Amino acid sequence: MRIGYGITEITPRGKLTLAGFASRLNQPMKGVFDSIFVKSLFAEQGGQPILVMDYDLLGIGAEQLECIQKRLDKEINTPRKNRIFICTHTHSAPAAITTIGCGIISDDYVKFLADCTAESVLMAISNASEARYQYGELNVPGLSRNRRNLLSDGRVVMVPAPSDNIIKAGPVCDTFKFVRFVDINGNPIVGLINWAAHACVNAEHYVSADYPGELCSLLEEQHGFPFMFIQGGAGNINLFFHLMNREEMLKNANRIFEQIKVIPYGEQNEVRRFILSSPEVRLDFKNITNEKELKCFKNGMVEIAETGNGKETFIKELANILNVPPGKTPDNKMLRYIARTQVDWCDYLATARFKKNIKVPLSLWAFDDILFCFIGGEIFYETVMRIEKSATLLEVVTAGYASPQLGYILPEEAVAEGGYEAAFAYRFYGYPSVFEGSSEDRIVEAICKEINKMNK
Repeated sequence: MRIGYGITEITPRGKLTLAGFASRLNQPMKGVFDSIFVKSLFAEQGGQPILVMDYDLLGIGAEQLECIQKRLDKEINTPRKNRIFICTHTHSAPAAITTIGCGIISDDYVKFLADCTAESVLMAISNASEARYQYGELNVPGLSRNRRNLLSDGRVVMVPAPSDNIIKAGPVCDTFKFVRFVDINGNPIVGLINWAAHACVNAEHYVSADYPGELCSLLEEQHGFPFMFIQGGAGNINLFFHLMNREEMLKNANRIFEQIKVIPYGEQNEVRRFILSSPEVRLDFKNITNEKELKCFKNGMVEIAETGNGKETFIKELANILNVPPGKTPDNKMLRYIARTQVDWCDYLATARFKKNIKVPLSLWAFDDILFCFIGGEIFYETVMRIEKSATLLEVVTAGYASPQLGYILPEEAVAEGGYEAAFAYRFYGYPSVFEGSSEDRIVEAICKEINKMNK
């Protein structure tokens, strides 16, 4: 197998808005805390190439990805189906995906991304050399929390109050997975680190790769070769934070680093098999609001956006989005701003044209007994656990946030429970509803079928 690595900085040059938080009110960035990058991994075996491009971005939408793909079409022969685009899901980078009220897409920045991607990819291809791989794992509990808390009153909240009676909290990712590629002389080329936790510690108006970028920098300084962070099923997992600033981000990154800085890589292996597949899975929307209901909803939100007051049912819904406990009064400025995002969502639906179902970006890359699953959405860690359980003969590395990113793809139980991810998040992504509860089943079943083919 031949492996090459390339990297290009994608830090914005102008005063753009940042994606990830409505609390920024779509105000321009104030500066840069740390640089952001696109990192490219090129692998080839038996004339079959694969490219994995990893961005310090929240996500990449379909139109934005097409711009990048067209740029690459001019430079390389690698088929589109062999190009995989993933993101670390940092909430402190310019928007490259529709998130209503949470960042404005700049066409100029997208073109800049396309040029930077081409540069990174060409670097990776030109640097490719014969390589072997090593695999390792570390189990480190206590670094993150599942942010979905089901309360006895039926609510699902991200930040429970001390008096809340929590009857269910989901799992977290305790296992770090590492892959290192080395040349024939044993010199490291690049290391991959796979873990799962939302990159949303920093909520300030400054560009940042958040903890994935800082962690990679610390590991690079420790080991002397570059790292790529492969974000996993982090849809319902957060780190521990309260202030949501750079200081907390650095503390989290250093805390993680101290636990994983000694990586237990196994022996060096030559690749015997190399498989790439892209099974097709399509998802249906659950419930699409009819025109009459949408008009009523929009009128209610317009009233709140303009006056700060309105019907109790709509105020309550906005309070839930803002994670404000019952009986507490939401901040009026944020209440009106979120109401405006809901109005914008209604207007967006009026002009958007949605297909009956949507294809999920899904790619599988296996070399020997290691399987990478790249899924184009915000998936829960429960989904990762299901995939791993069905692939007992393989070491599974699951990556969420592949492109074009579709938003939350939830387990059926989570869809039924509700909460931000099921009841509200789809609006910020510009969808008419959450995806059907059977969506996770379809993805896992498709992956299982491909695994069975690989094992024959």
